[in-house]
Amino acid sequence: MINFMDDDRIKFEERYDDNEYETTTFYFVGDKSLLMELVGNKYSDVEGMTLSIECPTNCIDTCNASVEISPHKDIDGVVTDYEWTDINLPYEVIDTLIDMALSR
Repeated sequence: MINFMDDDRIKFEERYDDNEYETTTFYFVGDKSLLMELVGNKYSDVEGMTLSIECPTNCIDTCNASVEISPHKDIDGVVTDYEWTDINLPYEVIDTLIDMALSR
């Protein structure tokens, strides 16, 4: 299992609170090697990945989290996510990532 807290291949990027849907989404960016470790060689031509964790704003915890991952690449000078896919991560990994986001 990947220890995200000690892995410098992933960084917290931003938090987005959606008031209409009452959700909070944490976005993380990671490098290509981490994406390959999580999903295999499915995306060989990418530069990195984005990982999102979405929870109800009033209940930010692992049991209520939805996790997605997307490869990204630079398209005309803009980093673009292009294929969001649900991913299952162990609860302790999701907890670590949520803690990383909340500590910023």
